[in-house]
Amino acid sequence: MEHILDKSLVCDVMGTGGDVPLIVEIETGFIPPEAALEPSAYARARIASKIARYSRFSGRFALGTTPSYVLDFPDFFVKPLGERTRAQAERIKALTDVRYNKPAIPVEEFLRARLDSVFLIDVDSATTRQLEPRVYLESASTLMDLHRGQGLNPKGRPHELGFKLEQSAT
Repeated sequence: MEHILDKSLVCDVMGTGGDVPLIVEIETGFIPPEAALEPSAYARARIASKIARYSRFSGRFALGTTPSYVLDFPDFFVKPLGERTRAQAERIKALTDVRYNKPAIPVEEFLRARLDSVFLIDVDSATTRQLEPRVYLESASTLMDLHRGQGLNPKGRPHELGFKLEQSAT
């Protein structure tokens, strides 16, 4: 628990997965008050940032979450490295740079990053289920469609469908 990786990173859980180091970062859906008006964008940036920053420190990298929280991460991280483009990595980097720029994550870290597993952790029943990231994305895609194209896995829907907040004229 809480293993120091370098001067600025501490992972939630570090162990072994077979013969290789395994890092699991737990995502509970916490949104700080300063991100209250854009919680989905904040969560997407946070998850993408964690995958890019932490996966380089392990042989296998996983996200852990509860069944009551839906992770929204780009399928970019589950594609084979040879199928990713720099343009895709730069798009994800632009999202994370809004919140995670001290230090900024180099685009090369996004290109090398990977997500090997998703753990569904049901504290109530004291069970954990390991899923392939692609299977998790397919299962969660219906719920992520509620973002109406604003997520990192848009399905051709225009961004204009989201809420727009305007400042009052008072």
